[in-house]
Amino acid sequence: MAFCPRCAAPNIDTAVACAACGAPLSAAPGAPVPPIAGLGPGPATPSFDASLAPRTNGLAIAGFVTSILCGVVGLILSIVAYNQCKKSNGQLKGEGLAIAGIIIGGVNIVLGIILRAAAH
Repeated sequence: MAFCPRCAAPNIDTAVACAACGAPLSAAPGAPVPPIAGLGPGPATPSFDASLAPRTNGLAIAGFVTSILCGVVGLILSIVAYNQCKKSNGQLKGEGLAIAGIIIGGVNIVLGIILRAAAH
C-alpha cells in the first residue's frame, strides 16, 4: 500500500496520484511536493481521523442483548446487523456479536418451542 507524501492517505500500490488530494505518488523521498491550492506547502502531518476508524455496529450489540431476552426480536436484529457489517467494507465491526445473537436467538426460539410442547 502506498501512502501519499502530502496527506498520508493510503492508496493502491499502482496509483500514480493520490485518490484523496491528487498529489503525485511517484515523488522521490525527501523531494518537495508541489503545493495544491488550499493545502499549503509541504507534506501534511499524518493525523488520526476518528471518522475513518471502524466502529462497532450498535444494531449488533442490540441484537445480541435482545436475543437473550426475546429470541425472535434478537434473531431479526442480529441478522440485519450481520448483513450491515458484511456490506460495510470493514467500516463496521460487530460480526461476532451478530453471529452470537443469531445463535442465541435461534436456541431461545427452539427451547421455547420444546418447553411449550412439553408443557402440554
